[in-house]
Amino acid sequence: MGMTINFIESAEDLAKAKEELSSIIKLDVDLIYNPFQKDFTIFKAFEFDRIYGLNFYKGLTDFLIKNRINEFTFYTLLPNPEDYFHHHFAKYSIVKVNANLSHDDFWDFLDTDPGNSPADALIFNAETVALYSKESSWGIVGSKDLEIGIIGFREEKVQKEFIRCFDPNVFVSIRSRLSDLDDMLNLSIDTKNIHELIIKSYTD
Repeated sequence: MGMTINFIESAEDLAKAKEELSSIIKLDVDLIYNPFQKDFTIFKAFEFDRIYGLNFYKGLTDFLIKNRINEFTFYTLLPNPEDYFHHHFAKYSIVKVNANLSHDDFWDFLDTDPGNSPADALIFNAETVALYSKESSWGIVGSKDLEIGIIGFREEKVQKEFIRCFDPNVFVSIRSRLSDLDDMLNLSIDTKNIHELIIKSYTD
């Protein structure tokens, strides 16, 4: 297998990825309404764009390697990988990433034209994404549009271990991430209402 990164192409692999992700989130629930399964009760937030950055990638892969987990999945939730992407490119916008892959290779892959359509490279195409690994002790859902990523954990112990692999300022409370956005962007009432909904969904 080696240091690889690949799109999922078969319906069988799609079904498997869906099943894995479904143990972490409900696939039909929007980030705003907290898609995490009930046993995920610990949440932190971060800036969405970090998902693609070197430091975040290094933290994530360090955590995986320390726990002898050899790959993670980058799963595009929106646009729906079965409709648009598969229809045009005969593969799904879901990527299996080997934990030993370099960040350069990860970035290059996500920036690759999937087939005569450079605007559909995943860094442009993916609006809402999930990142997870098969053992499902953690899961990330991120929205490019809302500029927030949310990571959920089942156990305090795993959260501590995960966060220790990153720079100390990466993960903050959901409320704190949203108020940072408000300070920077002078948000509309609509967006503020969405933010209130998010806070409510993850604390109740």
